[in-house]
Amino acid sequence: MDKDDLQKEIDILTKAQLSYEYFAKNVVDQSEYGPEGYVTKPFHKEWIQVLEERDNKDEANKVAITAFTGSSKTETLGVLYPLWKMFSDPGFEVLIVSNNMNHSKEILGRIKEHIEDSEYLEDYKDEAEHTWAQKKIELTNGSKAEVRALYDGVKGAHVDYVFADEAAEYENKEFFSRYVETRIRRKNGTICLGSTPVHENDLMQKVSEGEKEGNPNISEEGYWNGVYAVEEQVSEDRKDEEGVYKNSEGNYVKPTFPEAFSKNDIETLRDENPITFQKEYLCQPLAVEGDMFDPNDVIECFDESKNFNQEVREDAKYVMGCDFAISTKGDYSVFLVLEMAPDIDGKKIKYIERIRGLALDEQERRIKQLHQVFNFEDIIVDETNFGGSVYQNLMQDGLPVTGQDFSYKSRNNLLMNLKSEIESSEIIIPRGQDSSSRTRDITDTLYNELMGFGPTETQTGQVSYTSTAAHDDLPIALAMALQGVREQAPVQTYVAT
Repeated sequence: MDKDDLQKEIDILTKAQLSYEYFAKNVVDQSEYGPEGYVTKPFHKEWIQVLEERDNKDEANKVAITAFTGSSKTETLGVLYPLWKMFSDPGFEVLIVSNNMNHSKEILGRIKEHIEDSEYLEDYKDEAEHTWAQKKIELTNGSKAEVRALYDGVKGAHVDYVFADEAAEYENKEFFSRYVETRIRRKNGTICLGSTPVHENDLMQKVSEGEKEGNPNISEEGYWNGVYAVEEQVSEDRKDEEGVYKNSEGNYVKPTFPEAFSKNDIETLRDENPITFQKEYLCQPLAVEGDMFDPNDVIECFDESKNFNQEVREDAKYVMGCDFAISTKGDYSVFLVLEMAPDIDGKKIKYIERIRGLALDEQERRIKQLHQVFNFEDIIVDETNFGGSVYQNLMQDGLPVTGQDFSYKSRNNLLMNLKSEIESSEIIIPRGQDSSSRTRDITDTLYNELMGFGPTETQTGQVSYTSTAAHDDLPIALAMALQGVREQAPVQTYVAT
């Protein structure tokens, strides 16, 4: 190597020690990243900034990053960032964990490949003097990286950086706190959780809950947390910005990572599977999948050709289930209409209204308005608590209303009937793509709320069905409407001859 080439290499390595972005673009081999090489987007820069900058160097740094599939979170947080730290900070120690040991080995394998493929990093490998194995590597500057099995397997490791890949999949939160988080305490290091969400009760949601007093950016568990979707929703006054468009749901959005996901890519993913898109690309966790409703059974009830509407048929019968709420910030009130007709194989959800903050007298008035439209055979209302006054008023006004109590037994019976109807595909759930996407949006919510139901044991040993989802109003209203259908079923009469 001549003097000029040597000086060029020295300059590159000096700059790379000071800048992650420069390191990732100039030291790491770019051939596998396509024509543009490795792309660092603003959200990637934010991740690195959060990992590098913290208020108190005497405390461990905890970071939870929820990001869409294909955002390069594993490559950035689990491969290139720890490699940069190992390169720029001699003696830096890294621990990689995931829910699958083979996956952890693949991440470490990526680090090894980058070292072997880079003309600037090849001197950091010396197999004769330093470990270079599937589970552990040592660089010539004293830095180390290793993978270990989750929980018990990480005992004894004390490192500067822990990367926990797809942490939302870790089922034992207590063991994670006891065995994994503690690996950085001795060295006041950094732990970074990178994941797409799984459900509303996963580890990523747990570590991100609440706010630390005096610091709204830090959760109660002490984690800086950020959520990164494949598209950024923007205000209408930004609609003329480059890259901004109105999506199929009528919102102005801008692709977060257009080099990986263009407008067309995003809309195709949205249309192919809205529920998967919600979780994997919008990073909105689904309700906890309980043991009551099988997701495949619910999906079997979907009908992509139908939308919600108020078009009444003369040969059809209609019933409505009404679940009341009066809070402006808590639960929703739901009015759910079922349609039965000779050519409908089952009970079709005809129409749904889900509203929050409506006064009780306004809800009563709305029920009367809907009755004028549908001429219900039966209206099933929650007669407990404040719903009792609505029931009495509607009955006095001559509406075909039936009160539903929510004792332990009655509630379980409602839900078990709902389960039976879903398992036998007796319910038609419209999933058509109407102009406002309202049908899909509200049935996405219905799906999520159904997935939250599971059995719990009461203090007396009885089994009850409760939901871990944020709300359960849609399934309850559907179950009540189905109860109205059962009460309308004709009674078979047999005459002895």
